[in-house]
Amino acid sequence: MRFSSPIVYNAKLARCIITLSHAIQSGKEELLCSELLLTLVDPVSNTNIDTAYRKNNEFVKKAKEMMFGNIENVLKLDDLSQEFDMSKYQFIREFKNHTGISPYQFFLNCKSSIEVDLIIFWTSSRLTRFRVSS
Repeated sequence: MRFSSPIVYNAKLARCIITLSHAIQSGKEELLCSELLLTLVDPVSNTNIDTAYRKNNEFVKKAKEMMFGNIENVLKLDDLSQEFDMSKYQFIREFKNHTGISPYQFFLNCKSSIEVDLIIFWTSSRLTRFRVSS
């Protein structure tokens, strides 16, 4: 494998290595560490996937449904990858290639969205009660 410039001078690669190292040493979730590893490998791998293929894929649809269905639990990458008969690294790479974001980021986005909806609901119900009691 040949690189166009020495990788020891690549600042992005250095940041990826340091971030991965800190995540592993501080005992972060396995899914996050796997995602960081793929982020480290991604710049040196060249994959081009058709955009239409990315958007209309049953794999992505089923993976998203499984993640959204287990939103209250901890995301288990092993369970997801086993469902699709892939290694966890293959699963992360395929999901990211199809969606543009990692499964971990998708899962966090889902959780955040639900939390925002709950906050809005809670706030609006308190305002309604406040108005009624005033």
